[in-house]
Amino acid sequence: MFRIVGDIYDRQKLIENWEQERLLESEVAVIGSGTLAHYLLAAIAGLGIGKVKIFDNRKLTRADKKEGFLYLLESKHPPYRSKALEGMIRKINQDINVRGINWRFLYPSSTKIFEKENVIIDVTNDPISKSVVLEYGEKNNIPVILASADENSGKVYVMKDYSKVREEHLLAEYYGKRQGIIASGIIGGIICEEIRKILMPLDEEDENIEEFHFNAFSKDRFGKEEVPSFLRKEETENDLLVEKPEENPKEKRKLKDKYVFMVGAGALANFLALGLAKMGIGELNVVDYDRVDITNLNRQVLYYDSVGTKKVYALTEKLRRINRRMIIFPIAQKFTSRFDSYFRKHRPDLILDTVDNFRTRYLIQKFSYKYEIPLISGGTGPFSGQVVTYKPGETTCVNCHLDLKKGAEEEKKILEEYGCLQTLPSVVTSNLIIASVMLNEMRTILLPEIYGPPLNGVIYYNSKGRKRLSILRSSNICRCHEKYKGVK
Repeated sequence: MFRIVGDIYDRQKLIENWEQERLLESEVAVIGSGTLAHYLLAAIAGLGIGKVKIFDNRKLTRADKKEGFLYLLESKHPPYRSKALEGMIRKINQDINVRGINWRFLYPSSTKIFEKENVIIDVTNDPISKSVVLEYGEKNNIPVILASADENSGKVYVMKDYSKVREEHLLAEYYGKRQGIIASGIIGGIICEEIRKILMPLDEEDENIEEFHFNAFSKDRFGKEEVPSFLRKEETENDLLVEKPEENPKEKRKLKDKYVFMVGAGALANFLALGLAKMGIGELNVVDYDRVDITNLNRQVLYYDSVGTKKVYALTEKLRRINRRMIIFPIAQKFTSRFDSYFRKHRPDLILDTVDNFRTRYLIQKFSYKYEIPLISGGTGPFSGQVVTYKPGETTCVNCHLDLKKGAEEEKKILEEYGCLQTLPSVVTSNLIIASVMLNEMRTILLPEIYGPPLNGVIYYNSKGRKRLSILRSSNICRCHEKYKGVK
């Protein structure tokens, strides 16, 4: 195996009170091998938790290789799912000690295999497994995280106070359901941050939540509401209920006809592009001029073997392993005003903004105005992030929400004075969460007949927030795109 030399944790070590050695000395057990386990394990590898055990007793079949994404990144795997995941996590982070164990938790005696785990995480959709693990955690006073997901929803319970145990913690409603890409990405990111808080709290306010909910069909997205207003019969046009996607086989066929343009191939783009490939988007064009650096690897998990390669080419190679039918055009250039000629010739169905500076973000917004192309913009800090969905004439633009023009002017002054921008800390968790939220909102642009209209407002992620993810809605709809009508 090619040995990576350098410090992949450089960007997260910039965070005040961060103790990477403490994470490297910690041990966690992950139970399950479904899509949710794939996202969680990739995030754990990026974070650098030193000892990881993966428990699952199922064999890896040809059909299983379509589940999640880690199985698709390499052609050869051991016969068991846990061992296949072990091999992939070793590739993502060679520093950690990971073991795949052929095991299932059916009875209390099954827990004899546990040793010195600091946290146990059950991400199966199996209430029996959760019951056994929960009993063990309570008996031994070990934190347990229980989580499940389906195609469009997921829940997390962080169990530290066992006096509050309830039957609902077993998540029996998810039994037998398939874990979806978007729900698994959001839930997996939330879990990984809660694990970090248990193992390495940064201050007294760095506390765990007790529970987290995601529901793509909820008006609030991250609350307990089960049915949003646009799906209620009395409020739906022509008194017809919109089909849920698990009942709607046309969804993937519709996405095959969609064309997405993405600016950036960094951390957000890794998880976004991965989701696009798994969802079956027809065509993706990606622009980025940067090369993969060793310091990218803590959060850009698809580049584990691509240090020194142009990011767009490394990303394209991995995406073609995941979805050979998707058309992918890598554009190894800096995104500048010269792309005006591109948008004159090509009209994507959606632009995805994953960049980390205001100047480029403002330029993307101007192209969205001028050519009236919907835009979803995402940004992250180590413990925060935001998503804005802009559809000209239907929602308020990114600039009106975040004042991109002012931010671009301030960046220009810094560059004139110092010659470069400050290197900022970055971790995998916020990027996984925000990218997955962007994928969810993307469906309101590309499939509004299923997922309803785009959200007019900003979705915020705050690692210390009571709900972790929240929505600040806007009552106004801007007309900024009208200023660009007729502009050449």
